[in-house]
Amino acid sequence: SKTVQIEVYKTQWRWWWEQDNQYTYANFTQNQYNKLVETHQVNLSNGKGNWNLRIDEPEWGRYLILVRDVNGGHVTGKSVYVDWPGWAQREQGANPTEASMLSFTANKEKFIVGEDITLTIPTGKDGRALISIENGSRVLKTFWIDTKAGQTQYKFKAEKDMAPNVFANITLLQPHAQTVNDLPIRMYGAIPLSVEDPQTILKPTIKMLDKIKPERENTITVGEQNGKAMTYTIALVDEGLLDLTRFKTPDPHGAFYAREGLGVKTWDLFDYVLGAWGGNLERILSIGGDGSINKNLNPAKANRFKAVVKFMGPFTVGKGESKTHKFKLPQYIGAVRAMVVAGQ
Repeated sequence: SKTVQIEVYKTQWRWWWEQDNQYTYANFTQNQYNKLVETHQVNLSNGKGNWNLRIDEPEWGRYLILVRDVNGGHVTGKSVYVDWPGWAQREQGANPTEASMLSFTANKEKFIVGEDITLTIPTGKDGRALISIENGSRVLKTFWIDTKAGQTQYKFKAEKDMAPNVFANITLLQPHAQTVNDLPIRMYGAIPLSVEDPQTILKPTIKMLDKIKPERENTITVGEQNGKAMTYTIALVDEGLLDLTRFKTPDPHGAFYAREGLGVKTWDLFDYVLGAWGGNLERILSIGGDGSINKNLNPAKANRFKAVVKFMGPFTVGKGESKTHKFKLPQYIGAVRAMVVAGQ
């Protein structure tokens, strides 16, 4: 048997404004520290031991748990977040990365059309929030809501024109005369929301033999898993040829419904007309953008054999139908991939 020491620390954040003198800009600074909450001694049997963690309300937050071998000096640890149902995102209000950044969350990351989207916003009393639902090109919806002390929740439906994703952009305004907190009068933030429309998804099915013979008539039967009508093409291609370029079976839905970037730019004049702080504040600087990486700049070239490539279509099947096609492959020994690309 062996005894180890368990140490529980509460991780806390502090932020403040730093200004060298009245002629310089004020910097938003934050820091993190760990506060020792409790220690315990646990006896191990065959290298294993048990210990129960209990955090009483209202001491919610992030905790660091360390297990220390006092004799050997080895230490391991894990960070955990403790909270109660319905308040899981409350910590966000105390840990903004920048002073005027509003950290809010949704009840989940991905939604199906028709589901409820619930935004949880850390807010002050008697404020107002402008919620703007935006996509890659335009503003879809806007809502003005009143806020209450602690947090405010707003619920709306996921709609099909929100696919493949939208952004919830929130501008939060606090009362000008309040002194309850020292956060800016205007805060803003945005989060992405993925929305999927099942009606836009086709699931083609293929029925054919696992082994077929060349230069003989073979059949392939194509249908749709849920009986939807579709138009499709068939491609039978040598796997060796596809491996040269690491070719993946095309996914039209993934291409046409790929995640979009936020295409709406937002400006406001709140800092000039409603600002209540006398100093000069540094703004949030956001540097973004990335480029696609071409993974095949110098594709391998091979012309050692005549590869099997057979393309058929387009064909159309009605609702609840399937269709069988006959084909012959040339003289060949090896593996081929049968691919069906479909659309409505």
